[in-house]
Amino acid sequence: MVGQKEKDIDQKQEHAVMERIIRVKELQALTSLSRSTLWRLRQTSDFPPSIRLSPGVIGWRLSSVEEWLKSKEAATAAKRDEAV
Repeated sequence: MVGQKEKDIDQKQEHAVMERIIRVKELQALTSLSRSTLWRLRQTSDFPPSIRLSPGVIGWRLSSVEEWLKSKEAATAAKRDEAV
């Protein structure tokens, strides 16, 4: 019989395999940022880390990018509330 801990590990591994990876063109469309702006953001710690898929190809976890966008929205809303 498989224990709960093993089931949790299996679910996490399955999620990691199923998680969608997006490439730079889709990242640009999702964020409305130019390629050069994305590269500049990559140099800071204020952007989700990329994943090297092959020597000349990188991608990003869609969930990480979505979380980053939500954090930007929340920061914008907080600043707007402070100004009022």
